[in-house]
Amino acid sequence: MKRTLLTTLLTLFAAAAFAQKGGVTATVVDADTGESVVGAVLTLTPVKTPEKKQYFTSAFKGAVSIPSLAYGEYSLSVAFLGYNNLDTTFRVSASKVSLGLLKLKPGVQIETVVKEAKALRTSQKGDTVSYNAGAFKVVADADVEGLLKKMPGITVTDGTVEAQGETVKKVFVDGKEF
Repeated sequence: MKRTLLTTLLTLFAAAAFAQKGGVTATVVDADTGESVVGAVLTLTPVKTPEKKQYFTSAFKGAVSIPSLAYGEYSLSVAFLGYNNLDTTFRVSASKVSLGLLKLKPGVQIETVVKEAKALRTSQKGDTVSYNAGAFKVVADADVEGLLKKMPGITVTDGTVEAQGETVKKVFVDGKEF
């Protein structure tokens, strides 16, 4: 009986020693202003097994909470758009570990993003075809006839405008009859 009890207790202590885990907390902030950084990506890599990476995101007010990490040494990388990456290492050797403030230094700032796209040349609503005059290139002093000749499906003969073989009776410019 004593032997069984002793074996059971030693087994429980050994299991508890091998299964030790700790929680980690931190706050991600801007190094210059002290404002919290929400949505920063944290990459956590165990030093002994680098293939077992874990990813976390900073929450409201930059708070980070990692509830259960096995005891050992870890590498942490914090990244956010517009900031330089922060790389650090820490050790989990207690049930609760606080990394304090993780201060991100501002990096390359993106002022403006400009995306250029070609304008649609035509659009169709029912039996009406609308042409976008700005999508056709003409010389600076071109007249309307020069513009109409560049539009697909439109022909101009002796001052008469035809579209797909039919005479055009109404022309609208900026939604007003012309």
